[in-house]
Amino acid sequence: MSVAFGYRYRSIAVLSEAPDDGAFAESPFTPSGRPGTRAPHVSFMYRGARISCLDLMGRELVLLCGPGAAGWARAGMAVAWSGAAALGVYRIGADLVDVERRWQQAFGVSDTGAVLMRPDGFIAWRSHATVNSPVDFLIDVLACVLCRTPESLRQTDTWRRTAPGAAA
Repeated sequence: MSVAFGYRYRSIAVLSEAPDDGAFAESPFTPSGRPGTRAPHVSFMYRGARISCLDLMGRELVLLCGPGAAGWARAGMAVAWSGAAALGVYRIGADLVDVERRWQQAFGVSDTGAVLMRPDGFIAWRSHATVNSPVDFLIDVLACVLCRTPESLRQTDTWRRTAPGAAA
């Protein structure tokens, strides 16, 4: 029996980045934060306790947003509030404190970036920085990851206008 660490998923439910080097694995000692790889261990303070980002995993997807990623956080909350997808949303500096100040480096994103993690702890998607229309962008990402159509996640346009923080 053997155990493999560092393998990479490639699937229609993982949004790969270009260029893709085609490697089947990466060293778990130097994680890249690339989609298809296991989320690197990063320590956070959350509600007074020290946790790993992997402790956030449960039954839903998790959107981790950088300190300057208010747009991604609002988009995630709007989607979660609408019931379109089961999504936990955490913003570094607001919900989580990056204890070792290594979140950006470990996940390969900027201060305004975001990462979508699957319940199994693998990264489904990441954005290095913010984008225009983060709600629409996130809906498209979730549609791919969940193998659904964007229209099925946009139940009506009304939820976007009434969800807390959705207007930004």
